[in-house]
Amino acid sequence: MNTPPDFVFSFNHQKNRIIRLNETESTNDFAKQLQMQPFENEVIIIADYQTKGRGNAGNSWESESGKNLTFSIILKPHFLEPSLQFLLNKVIALGIYDFVSDKLNSSNVKIKWPNDIYVGNKKIAGTLIEHSIIGSQLEKSIVGIGININQTVFTSNAPNPISLSNITNAVYPLKDTLIQLMNFIFIRYQELKDKKIKQLDIDYLNQLYCLNEYKTYNYQGEKIKASIQGVNKFGQLQLLSENNNLISCSFKEIEFDL
Repeated sequence: MNTPPDFVFSFNHQKNRIIRLNETESTNDFAKQLQMQPFENEVIIIADYQTKGRGNAGNSWESESGKNLTFSIILKPHFLEPSLQFLLNKVIALGIYDFVSDKLNSSNVKIKWPNDIYVGNKKIAGTLIEHSIIGSQLEKSIVGIGININQTVFTSNAPNPISLSNITNAVYPLKDTLIQLMNFIFIRYQELKDKKIKQLDIDYLNQLYCLNEYKTYNYQGEKIKASIQGVNKFGQLQLLSENNNLISCSFKEIEFDL
């Protein structure tokens, strides 16, 4: 499937192909089918409307046509060991966090593990990352991002959505907003390329939603009270229970009781 670029986005003097679709089932699925030339840099696929937009754990993503940013980035992080792939989650989450914080000029923006972005107790953005590993190399990563921009009414059973327009009462031009967001993401991606791992780890930890706060979680079929202590290098959430047990959780093993 070869399609011409809708427009080109440049970062650090490097041109990146952007493909715009009126409608598709899922930009991640479209990205998997796209035939890329080996010399191409990062590719961004953006859709005005996704009929089957996906989130983590099989969840769907509600987005009114032409109101929000729903897109996928094709990255080739060959420099990153597959065992350290969660660093890419941190990079994407921090890039979106930086963008939303800049737009709102607010300290009320947080990263809800593993990579959702919250404003207060409401979700403004989510990410689904799918990796392709060949041998010992992270060959390709498809990063699907949904971020609520101009939609003001949400009708699905999602418990807590919010948009930039809900908060600011402003309307944002989507093309310019996409380029602004991509700048923030690629700045963080360049930090990963430059091996600024310690700084990425610190920044991610400092912005974690509910860090060091005792909350109720659903864990292995039971409700527990625990506080988030951090995230290990494999992306597992580190919780300290009320009786001082350290619990390491993968994504599908734990659920916030919001």
